[in-house]
Amino acid sequence: MAPHQLQGKSPAESVRWICEEEPRKASGLNRELGRDEDNMLQMAMRKEARQRYRSVEQFAADIGRYLSNEPVLARPARAGYHLRKYVRGHRIGAAVAAGLVLLLASFVAVQAAQLRRITRERDRADRVTQFMNDLALNLNREGHHGEAEKVLRDTLDVRRRHFGPQQPDTLRTMSSLAITITVQSRYAEAERLQSETLDMQRRVLGPEHPETLRSMTNLANVLSREGRYPDAEKLEREALGMQHRVLGPEHPETLRLLTNLANTLSHEGRYAEAEKLQRETLGIQRRVLGPEHPGTLVTMTDLGVSLKQQSRYAEAEKLQREALGIQRRVLGPEHPSTLRSINILSS
Repeated sequence: MAPHQLQGKSPAESVRWICEEEPRKASGLNRELGRDEDNMLQMAMRKEARQRYRSVEQFAADIGRYLSNEPVLARPARAGYHLRKYVRGHRIGAAVAAGLVLLLASFVAVQAAQLRRITRERDRADRVTQFMNDLALNLNREGHHGEAEKVLRDTLDVRRRHFGPQQPDTLRTMSSLAITITVQSRYAEAERLQSETLDMQRRVLGPEHPETLRSMTNLANVLSREGRYPDAEKLEREALGMQHRVLGPEHPETLRLLTNLANTLSHEGRYAEAEKLQRETLGIQRRVLGPEHPGTLVTMTDLGVSLKQQSRYAEAEKLQREALGIQRRVLGPEHPSTLRSINILSS
């Protein structure tokens, strides 16, 4: 069947019909033909020359693309059309690609499930270790240092396995364990562990991070207990400069370090320097912490010792009795700080 119905028309009418009327679609003439055939034939017979194939070769090339299941020029450039053509012309490749997509989806699903499981395990490990840390803290406060050490070692093992050896909470647990070992007078072991902790904190957290500075104070305390006073003083002065800058001169950690440095100076026999630092610290503590704060009372007692070492007995006794009176009332008669003041007064 012809694309134009010209039966019964004169030659002139036939010419006008062909020039002005759109031809019938090929699929209407033959139902076995599809949209691509319609579009190619329509493009070949369009009225406007710029809308037709530019040459017979271009028309032939489009027929070749059609036969190869590739997109034809006569169809609009829609993504769905191009995808369907690709799949028809590359059935094996398309099947492989579909398999890869399914495999990737399965992999993503498995990874997501594993991530959820790991997250649940990490959350549970975090809750458990937080509880264990609190338990160890209470055990240390009550003087059960051996039991606290066991709890902290278990906590450290869990944290290393679930969070890694350099995670901040892992490092904090290491530092707590080192302190617990220190109070049990195992100074060499405590020094090794605190030094390891400090090295990792400097690398992971930075040299001026509060946790890093706290570990410097703890390590200096271990060195002082080992009798290595010059090494302790050097580390304390280094930490003090950074704490003044980072935390401020009235921060509790800064005041704690000032107290430790004064004690180190006293151990070195530099009592006048120790006294000066203790008076400075005591003034800040009374203003910031209050006159009955345990830290304030410790500094009062330490200052009394420095005065006594300089043979200023009357001043020393007056200060010690004042501190002892507050300690008995606030801390109780059997508190270690109260007992220490009684011992200093009686010696």
